[in-house]
Amino acid sequence: MPSIKEKRKVARLNIPVEITYQTGIKSKEPPSKNKSFTQDISLCGARILVKEPLALKTPIELEIHLSENAPELSVHGEVVWQYYSKIAGQDFYETGIEFTQINFQDREKIKEAMFDAVKEILKNLDRLYVERK
Repeated sequence: MPSIKEKRKVARLNIPVEITYQTGIKSKEPPSKNKSFTQDISLCGARILVKEPLALKTPIELEIHLSENAPELSVHGEVVWQYYSKIAGQDFYETGIEFTQINFQDREKIKEAMFDAVKEILKNLDRLYVERK
């Protein structure tokens, strides 16, 4: 079986983060806003679920909702890959977004959210280990 070479330069964390995305930014078509979730996120991009196929290199604006109390992060990106998936009986397109414009503060907020998620995972692992003893 041929191996697939990993092209990512930074690690992604499999955490669901609510997003609003908008396409049609640089086209003659009216922009459309849709809500979805990430399947994973990194400092350089995200894998999101969308209902309709998007062409490669499609510009996309993301509003990332890291938590209820935090302000939304505004990120520009483009579609770099897309695959059809059936999840829980529904049709989706798993879509890879590469961030093309993100400010330093927003990148740091994503990094914080990733660290917090890892800390929570480790805390749960510690609890499971103690409970098994």
